[in-house]
Amino acid sequence: MNKALKLGIKLLIITAVSALVLAFTNSVTEPIIKKAEQEKLNESLKIAFPEGKDFEEVKGKFPEAVKGVYKADGGKGYVFDVNSKGGYGGDIEFIVGVDSENKLTGFSPLKHSESAGF
Repeated sequence: MNKALKLGIKLLIITAVSALVLAFTNSVTEPIIKKAEQEKLNESLKIAFPEGKDFEEVKGKFPEAVKGVYKADGGKGYVFDVNSKGGYGGDIEFIVGVDSENKLTGFSPLKHSESAGF
């Protein structure tokens, strides 16, 4: 075997092992990451609608900017998960709460890539 073929086989083995390790790591950490994201969403829902205790996700078709709608306490208000395009560091996802009288009850940024403090 020539030197280049041996080097290619070694590289193939290294990349295959690396891919397996990454796949295993992803499968182990994925549920933990999803749980943390859900906890952050629940915390943001309570900030956006402080009087709310139970939040039920509303299914349906919404504009592209609306990622989700949650009904608070059976209809006392709604919380909207909105994705705003065009932030300096990328898209900004935030939560906005509105009561049954269409008054803003709260606001909470959820995900962004802006500079610290913004």
